[in-house]
Amino acid sequence: EDSAAATLIALWPVAVARPSPFETAAASELQRRIERALAEMPPTLREVLLLVGIAGLEPADAADVCGVTPAALRQRLHRARQ
Repeated sequence: EDSAAATLIALWPVAVARPSPFETAAASELQRRIERALAEMPPTLREVLLLVGIAGLEPADAADVCGVTPAALRQRLHRARQ
């Protein structure tokens, strides 16, 4: 009986949660604002923010990529986040 019930449950239609039009518009607006803010940042700050925030690098590794000391990278990251 358990296997038959599992098979029947698997056939039951499941509603897929979809975002509302408001949620879609809000997400799109947020994305545009983030892209605009990133575009307006100085390249050195944008690079650090993307390496740490998006690529997921540890600050010490991002410092190596940027060719700066870890202390300088932490300062740039702080400024970028502001």
